[in-house]
Amino acid sequence: MTVFIDGKALAREIETELAEQIRHLPVSPRLAIIIVGDNSVTESFVAVKKRFAEAIGVAWIEKRFPENVTTETLIASIQDVAPHADGIVVQLPLPQQVDTTAVLEAVPPTMDIDVLSDTAFDAFRSETSDFVPPVAGAIIRMLEAYDIAIHAVPVTVIGKGRLVGLPTKILLERLGANVRVVDTQTPQTLRSQLLNDADIIISGTGVPGLLQPDMIHDDVVLIDAGTSSARGAVVGDIDPDCFVRASLVAKTPGGVGPATVAMLFKNLVSAVRSKCA
Repeated sequence: MTVFIDGKALAREIETELAEQIRHLPVSPRLAIIIVGDNSVTESFVAVKKRFAEAIGVAWIEKRFPENVTTETLIASIQDVAPHADGIVVQLPLPQQVDTTAVLEAVPPTMDIDVLSDTAFDAFRSETSDFVPPVAGAIIRMLEAYDIAIHAVPVTVIGKGRLVGLPTKILLERLGANVRVVDTQTPQTLRSQLLNDADIIISGTGVPGLLQPDMIHDDVVLIDAGTSSARGAVVGDIDPDCFVRASLVAKTPGGVGPATVAMLFKNLVSAVRSKCA
């Protein structure tokens, strides 16, 4: 029988842990968020983060800018807010005229709790940072919460992106998993073999229905970290017909997403601890 991971319940569990940790900190964490434009999807993401912040006792600093904002203005805002915050989040995507890389690099690495800048990601990769990319951290937390063996287990990650594929591969390899990554450049025969042989499949490409039932074996663990829109609804990478063949599933929506927000705030608490050490 297929078990579905309750990402919201896991997020509440992490929320309780963090609230308790914050009560024992000498200062309350402060999160600054940079928001550009007026987009309903962005606003929904911001609202989720704000609710989580309020629930665990995190102070909220919000900086909003119009769609025609310049790169220089955003960088200056980050520099202005940095002395008053412990973590800074730049809500993506940014408008086309903005140099997103330059803006993300302006966030001090010790405050980049999203781990989006090259500097912060390199520190994560080299294990010189306490921060873990939130999506990858959420995936590992899910596997551990459901007692899924990782060491020496064949895992296939679909996609090599910086948000999901690459950091998840890095974390899994640290835990001793036998990780293989496939993408559009992987030959079809090899891709089919690596998917069919995997005991755990993690996907984060944003391609609806990418993984089909004939690509997997029975009792596989499926973690869907992809998000896209189809026929007016939020959907993941994994076709729902796959679920009946799986032993454990994190589906989109309601799986990885809520836990990812929780892991973002886990990084924020780590940032405050480092400051106070």
